[in-house]
Amino acid sequence: MLDLSRNFGNMKNLLIRNVYKRMRVVLKLNQLELLDLNMQQNQIVRQKIAFSFHNVHFSVIYIADTFPHQLLFGCVAHNIFFVLDVNRNYEIDTYLGPHYQTLINALGFNNGKGNALKSNDFFSQFDRRIPLTAHINNNPTLAEIAALSRDVEEPDKIYFVGWLTHDGVHYNVSATNLQKTLRLCGPTAHALCQQLNISSRWSDIGALQKTLTTPGT
Repeated sequence: MLDLSRNFGNMKNLLIRNVYKRMRVVLKLNQLELLDLNMQQNQIVRQKIAFSFHNVHFSVIYIADTFPHQLLFGCVAHNIFFVLDVNRNYEIDTYLGPHYQTLINALGFNNGKGNALKSNDFFSQFDRRIPLTAHINNNPTLAEIAALSRDVEEPDKIYFVGWLTHDGVHYNVSATNLQKTLRLCGPTAHALCQQLNISSRWSDIGALQKTLTTPGT
């Protein structure tokens, strides 16, 4: 016998996914493109960007040493953290998924008619506030990058404490550790860790923090 309820459920889920796809808006960040050009000219690959919207302050870090580039957004006061990929045309997908409700609550909006916040408007305002020139004083520390990276393993451990070389028999570097190394330490360290079977080590105790060195040295 045909299970109509299952078919109806599948059709409903498909409809919802199609609606979400139509809701997604790709936005080009023109100011970010100009900032990245200046970063390239000054051999800078990561920058902090301060951004306030409706009296809520966001810490933003732009990572431009791998593709896709990434924008890390964080607001500690409201426990908002999300990461956006930036493609080669400096475009982002403005759909925020589960982060949207947290964002509008923090900004004092509601999702009713007449007072709704469109994520496209939020990111358009952000683009207007992006500086056109990079500065070495805005280079983020490892701990600052880690503090905005809640999507990596052991996110509370933000202080670099060294490297651990594995023997390849009993232990190996994990994919999740390599992901954290790439985000925080960059592609060169990531490639060496992958090649030499080395894990980056982290702690939640600031007093243990060490200066970043080359893996394997």
